[in-house]
Amino acid sequence: EILIDGVTIGRYDMSGGGMSEYSPGTDSIGEFKVQMTNYSAEYGGTSSAIVNFSLKSGTNQFHGTGFEYNKNPVFNAAGLLVNAFGGPKQNDKENNFGGTLGGPIRKDKTFFFASYEGDRFTSFAYSGLTTIPTPAMRTGDFSSFLGEQVGTDALDRPVYQNEIYDPTTTRTVGGQVVRDPFAYQGRLNVIDPAEFSTATSVLLPMFADPLFAGNKRNTPEFSGSTPVLRRDAVNIKMDHIINSKQKLSGMFGYYRRF
Repeated sequence: EILIDGVTIGRYDMSGGGMSEYSPGTDSIGEFKVQMTNYSAEYGGTSSAIVNFSLKSGTNQFHGTGFEYNKNPVFNAAGLLVNAFGGPKQNDKENNFGGTLGGPIRKDKTFFFASYEGDRFTSFAYSGLTTIPTPAMRTGDFSSFLGEQVGTDALDRPVYQNEIYDPTTTRTVGGQVVRDPFAYQGRLNVIDPAEFSTATSVLLPMFADPLFAGNKRNTPEFSGSTPVLRRDAVNIKMDHIINSKQKLSGMFGYYRRF
C-alpha cells in the first residue's frame, strides 16, 4: 500500500508497481518510510508492505529550490559498445526540471509549500517495423489480402487464401462447418461499413496512415510504444497550526502524463 501523508494512493507490488495515476514531484517529498512487518492496526488492510511518503511543509522563512536535469546525445559519452564496434549514440533526450517555494502566510500559524516538476522525454531509437491498418482496411476493405484459390467448401464454393468469413453465418452442411465469406457490393474480403460497431466507427479514424506501402510491417516503430513522454506534477500543501497539539493540513495535487 502506498500512502501520501497518510492518505492511500494505491496498492501495488513494490517490486514492479507504479504510481501512474498520481506521482508528486520528487522535491515535494520530505521523507518516506517503508514498513514490512509489525505495523499498527491502522494499516490492517495490507498484508505485504507499506510505503508512506510525507510531503514537505512551509516554515516561518521563505525557501525555494530549482533544478534542471538534461540528457542529450550531444553531452553523453558514446559508451563501450559504440566505441568498440561503431554506430550512433543512443538517441535519448530528456529534460527534467522544476522547483519549489515555501513560506509563511501567517507567521507561526499558517504555511504553504508549492512544487512543480516537469519531464520531457523523447527516444527515437529505431526498434523495427509494426503494422497499422491502411486507409482501405479502415473502411472494411481487406481485398488486398486475398490470395489464390486453395480449394472449395461443402457448398462447392471456392475458398481463397486469406479469405475472411462472417462468424455469425456459421452452420453445418453435410457434416462440415461452413461460413459465408465477407463480401460487399460484389467484392470478396470487404466488410460492409454498416456492420461496424459504434466503438469501431469512433476509433478507426484515430489511426494514422502507414508510412510505407504494404499490408504488414508498414510503419517504423521507435522505442516501443512511447517515443515521446510529457509529464507535469503540481503540488500545493497548506498547514495551519491550531494549537501546540493540533494541526490542520490540506493538499492539492495535479498530475498529467501524456
